Amino acid sequence: MASHSVTRKVDDGMSQGTFMENMSMATFAEKFCAKHAQPPEKYEEIVLRHSLYPAARLLQPGLVLKANYFAADHAFIRRVGRLTRLGGFEAEVQDFLYDPNNRGFLRRELKLRVSARRLGRMVRDAFSESQI
Repeated sequence: MASHSVTRKVDDGMSQGTFMENMSMATFAEKFCAKHAQPPEKYEEIVLRHSLYPAARLLQPGLVLKANYFAADHAFIRRVGRLTRLGGFEAEVQDFLYDPNNRGFLRRELKLRVSARRLGRMVRDAFSESQI
């Protein structure tokens, strides 16, 4: 009796093309958490801290005492976290700038809020790294 060796390709459902597609379809939040080795539930807190203007970072402990002070910032960060490509970022910035919760002297003039430019740099970094 002859023994035949049969080699079968094991399909784990992730061909190289599929793997690359899944990497490119990852959200900003997923890319950010993977890059910084953070659990997904910490995404908003960490991104908020890193994207606040310096004065807002210093005054954040007192500002959180005002109910919903950072509501517009959290909503912005959540929406940006769902992006799967850089192209949608500018639309999110416009929504943030015109959000009714983003009005007032403290937020507009003193810039005690998220910096769209800082957040934009983080988003561009995350999406450009995945293109390499």
